[in-house]
Amino acid sequence: MRFIEGDIKAAERSLESAESLITDFNDSGIQHDVWNMRVHLDYHLGKFAEALELSKRVLADVRARPPENGLINWLGLTAASYCALGNFEDALGLYFEMSGAAKKLGFKRNQVQAATDIMATLYDLGRLQEGVELGEAALTLGEFDVTFPLRYHLALAYLEQKRFRDALKQSEAIFAGDSSVNIRSHTYGLLAELHAELKQASQVIKALESGLDLVEPLDHRDARAVMTVAAFKFGRPEQIDRAKPLAEQLSGEDLPAYLKDDFDQFVRGVLS
Repeated sequence: MRFIEGDIKAAERSLESAESLITDFNDSGIQHDVWNMRVHLDYHLGKFAEALELSKRVLADVRARPPENGLINWLGLTAASYCALGNFEDALGLYFEMSGAAKKLGFKRNQVQAATDIMATLYDLGRLQEGVELGEAALTLGEFDVTFPLRYHLALAYLEQKRFRDALKQSEAIFAGDSSVNIRSHTYGLLAELHAELKQASQVIKALESGLDLVEPLDHRDARAVMTVAAFKFGRPEQIDRAKPLAEQLSGEDLPAYLKDDFDQFVRGVLS
């Protein structure tokens, strides 16, 4: 819960307590649950190589067992670490493996998650449109927590296609539901870009101000980074000035590959 709410420091304290206890349990399920959270936390702390090493080790263990939900989970975690390090092709292969396993097991939520991750990785590879059919099919499988990031990536694809109304529809669905702070921050950034394309300056400012209101109180690197990039890229001097303290805090962070290039281009260059 602390992690989802963006309180990373509190999440780390809770995790360290759990890690100190799992050595007393000869239970792989409990150990995997704790290591799952460790991989997530290391990722958000910029410790991508550590996250990859741990997730690959656990993946090798679960692959030796009959397929079940743990395999799907660790395929996704390993792929996410590959993505953070910029190894998108290896990540994409694991995400497709994850999609196939989810279909074989009949797990609809995991099929939605896999479709989302495939679209995200295709976006990183500059091939987002290849995933639209898969994403739209996944959207018919039902509403889950992972449907929100799927909607975000569909909105990105529609924005590329100049289907602004469809992109807005997906964004509205994200804000209407119980989506994470990370997805909401990304969606505010998307809206800033959409309204910038439509020359709707007041709506650009509204999206940026709302996004900055969201992320400023949070200890959440990715959410802060995406709004900082959006402010520097689409904002007026007032929004850029407001984002500068965030930019200075982030300038020493290890950002995942999908954020690093934009941060270096639109933010770090301005600060220097």
